Amino acid sequence: MTFSEEFARLFVVNESFVTLQSASNTFFIRDITNSLVKIKVGENQENKNLRMESIETISKNFDRIAQIRKAHYNTANAIATILKENNLLGESGKTSYLQTLASKYLERAKLSSEFDLTNLYKNQLEAIHDLRDIKQLRILANKFNAKPVHEVSLSTPVSIVQRNPYIVQLALVRANGCCQCVGCGAAPFFNMAEKPYLEVHHIIPLSNNGNDIETNVIALCPNHHREAHHGKRRKEMQQQFLATITNSLPKA
Repeated sequence: MTFSEEFARLFVVNESFVTLQSASNTFFIRDITNSLVKIKVGENQENKNLRMESIETISKNFDRIAQIRKAHYNTANAIATILKENNLLGESGKTSYLQTLASKYLERAKLSSEFDLTNLYKNQLEAIHDLRDIKQLRILANKFNAKPVHEVSLSTPVSIVQRNPYIVQLALVRANGCCQCVGCGAAPFFNMAEKPYLEVHHIIPLSNNGNDIETNVIALCPNHHREAHHGKRRKEMQQQFLATITNSLPKA
């Protein structure tokens, strides 16, 4: 797995890109490619493109950056020195974002190596994938107590919270094998368990303070799931999804 592939895997743990806090600004990742991490910064949502190669270089030289910073009392200059040594110029004004992303990458990589969240999530689903009664799933979902499964601190504390597996199963049962995006149809294929393959999407992302509850999840085919995250119709799709779920719930 390349650095960019590993970076992308670690930063979409909760099905959406994350909001981060640098030394000077709040920013969030809007896209990840093989060569770039594209972010939006501050209240004005200014676009910035950060080179994946620069993030990788900083990640690999964190100890040396700390040594340079200790000698010269300036983190930005220490990072600039490392980038210059590796012929990575043109990142002026971006060092705080690069540092934050490299630091978070190292934290998540450490967490991932110590505790396989993907397998935990998979095992939870396998244990309940035969549950089909929506009322029972709602009861179990309400009883589920999501707690941090692991916490790690390199520069700042990181806590990963389990997703509610009953909410995932409830969304899949509710969809009845069909993508819930308007105009789509049956799941594109069956998985190894001979179940229709759909992916559960948080309409308001967890990273944007969305809740892991029945009214905030929808089952989508892989294409519409990717479009919901990266397509130009994202906002329109979000409103359609909210309407779909609202109309599908039992009336009081």
